[in-house]
Amino acid sequence: MKKILLLILFFFLMNTTALATVVYDNIVNVTSSSIVPNTSLSYELGDTITLAGTERTVTDFLFGYTSYFFGLDAEAIVRFYEGGDRNQPAMDPFFTSNAISITSNENQALLTGLSVIVPDTFTWTVEFLLPLPLYNAGLNVANPPTIGSSNPDSAWQWSLSGWVPIVSELPLNFEARINAEAAPVPEPSTMLLLGSGLIGLAGYGRKKFFKK
Repeated sequence: MKKILLLILFFFLMNTTALATVVYDNIVNVTSSSIVPNTSLSYELGDTITLAGTERTVTDFLFGYTSYFFGLDAEAIVRFYEGGDRNQPAMDPFFTSNAISITSNENQALLTGLSVIVPDTFTWTVEFLLPLPLYNAGLNVANPPTIGSSNPDSAWQWSLSGWVPIVSELPLNFEARINAEAAPVPEPSTMLLLGSGLIGLAGYGRKKFFKK
C-alpha cells in the first residue's frame, strides 16, 4: 500500500504544471532611440544578457523594434548563441526561430510556446527579412534592465566577416523580456502514458503481493 501511495504522489508531482517566471526584463526604461544594422555589411544584431533567477527553460521571448519600411510588412528571425559576454558569440546558434511577422504599426514582437534551455549568459539576435534592401528596421534601446543584466557598452552585429561589435554612443541594451520555467511541461499524451504505466506498475505489485 505504501508503494502505491508513493507512485500516486510521484504521478501528482509530475502532473503539476510549471509556472513561467520573468528572468530578464528590459521593457520598462525604453528610450526613443533604436540601433539599425548596416545593410551593406550586417543583417543580424543583438545583445548579450545575463538572466536572473534559476529558471532556464525559455517559454516566451519578446523584443522591441522600430520599423523604417514605410507601411511594408516584413519578417524577422530570432537566434540564441552561446557566449558574447567578453568574447565573440559562438558561430552557430543553438536556437533559431521560424520567421515571424513584423509590421510597420507595431513595435514589439513575441515568440510563445518555446521550450529552449539556455545558459545563464547568452546572446540573442534578430535578423530582419525585409521586402526591399533599401528599407530597414532596428532594435529599440532600453536601459537599464529591471530584471537580469546586460552591459550597456557592448552589443553585436553579424557581418560578412563574422561578429563585429556595435559602436554607438547610445546604451547598447535592447528592449526584450524573457519568461522561463524550471523544467519543460510534459505534453498531455506523455502524462497519459505515464499515468497508465504507473497504474500498471501498481496493479502488478498488488498481484505479486497476493501471490505470496
